[in-house]
Amino acid sequence: MIPSAIKKAIDLHAQEGRPCGHFVTAVLENNLRKAIRHADDDSLAALVEIVQYCYWEIPGNCWGSKEKVAKWIEAGGSSDLRAMRKESVELEVQGDKH
Repeated sequence: MIPSAIKKAIDLHAQEGRPCGHFVTAVLENNLRKAIRHADDDSLAALVEIVQYCYWEIPGNCWGSKEKVAKWIEAGGSSDLRAMRKESVELEVQGDKH
């Protein structure tokens, strides 16, 4: 099971381009040696699940190399994800009016 703090850090990185701690940054940069060096026991036990989560659930252009991660952070995340979140909130609000 992915520790909730790790999942939250990954999600915030994907959505808002937020920098992460050493372990998550290493995972996002695809740096296995660094990830293992910075992992606590729970994160190490969930490493395969964490990488699978990144592969299946976050945009490919926000992780996979040091350069991609840096560029994503510099850009402030994905405007597409922000737009989808905003649209979802607007739909919820409109639904409450009826």
